[in-house]
Amino acid sequence: TGIILAVLGYIGTLIGGLIKAAVSRQREFLADASAVQFTRNAGGIAGALKRIGAQATGSRLQSPRAPEVSHMYFAQGVWEGFTRLTATHPPLAERIRRLEPSWNGRFPESLRLEPSPLAMSRSEAPKSIWGTPQVQELAPTTRMRGGELQSGTAPLDVVRHAADQVGEPHELHRLYAAELIASMPSELVDAAREPYGARAVMFALLLDKSRDVRAIQLQRVEQFASGDLTKEMLRLAPFADALDARARLPLVDLALPALRALSEPQYRAFVRCFRELVAADKRVGLFEWTLHRIILRHLAPQFERKPPVRVAYYGLKQLAAECSVLLSTLALADNRIEDAPAALARGASELPDVRVSMLSRSECGLNALHKALDRLAQLAPKLRGRVVAACAACICADREVTIAEAELLRGVCDMLDCPLPPLIAGQPIEERA
Repeated sequence: TGIILAVLGYIGTLIGGLIKAAVSRQREFLADASAVQFTRNAGGIAGALKRIGAQATGSRLQSPRAPEVSHMYFAQGVWEGFTRLTATHPPLAERIRRLEPSWNGRFPESLRLEPSPLAMSRSEAPKSIWGTPQVQELAPTTRMRGGELQSGTAPLDVVRHAADQVGEPHELHRLYAAELIASMPSELVDAAREPYGARAVMFALLLDKSRDVRAIQLQRVEQFASGDLTKEMLRLAPFADALDARARLPLVDLALPALRALSEPQYRAFVRCFRELVAADKRVGLFEWTLHRIILRHLAPQFERKPPVRVAYYGLKQLAAECSVLLSTLALADNRIEDAPAALARGASELPDVRVSMLSRSECGLNALHKALDRLAQLAPKLRGRVVAACAACICADREVTIAEAELLRGVCDMLDCPLPPLIAGQPIEERA
């Protein structure tokens, strides 16, 4: 009896799947028709489908739950089996002919995208990424104290390649990010994914290595945060202390969605305690400043009702002073004073139409950098990309990139709304003149 019921159940499931697939295929035709109705541009919809069909290879989602969202795909996104009866989308050719009856059935080769050098499969990726996280190849483990790097550098080509791909992450970047998260202590990752623990993670990252400063910080946390939050921070502190310096900002990125779920009173208490921790040693390090700015940029629009940044500048010449502040800060970040002018000149070469000047440390402090970035963030997107390229050239001028410089670059990119892909060792890059 059990076997008979199982067979009947399987047959019923199969028939139900076939009916669902047939309905889904008809729904795609209706979706195409609706798109034409709303856009009044049948050629545009047909052109998009031709571009999909012109690719030599497609993509398939391998998650067991992928079929649940198949209605959101532009084309077939899951394996359709050995017969088209279970396909959720009609053939592209059939859809195109309904939109463009005169179509000759050929997909133009001009629409075919060239494969990216980074669009590789897991088996094709550098072996060093799998098993041991790639982050360990960048440099020896380092810690920063008061924003000053103690030791360690990152490969030159890593930063250059990442700067060239701002806003254009590839599959290798996604795989690397997954490996990087897997390399982090699970205690920190789990805590960062919920609002209560995310606050404790941020506080733990700010704890100073100096016992005297840390004692003051603990007093501030006890004063401005709940006792349970203080205990959670102390539980996570050993894991934060042992965390590789390169994983700190990625961990912050992981915690941002949870921090957005805070209530407004919780957010205000969190920001106040955060600032007290930073001010405990009466100085602001580069990492502390970068972390503070990233958190405010992502959370302030939600909790402080700040209007979104709008484009106000379509040329760089009128922001020459701000470019000078930014590049001078980067040139002085982790270089000897005598090496700073050469670093600034290298960065300025990426902005030939801008008159960039070398400023002293007193002229390009963190407050000046704050104001400069606020104005540079109002540049048109392409111009912001040029600024990022100049920043990368500046910190690469001495042919080595410290962790402090890399973190500052990532923070600058975040504040300019130019997301920087992960810094992965071993990526190919052409040497620039």
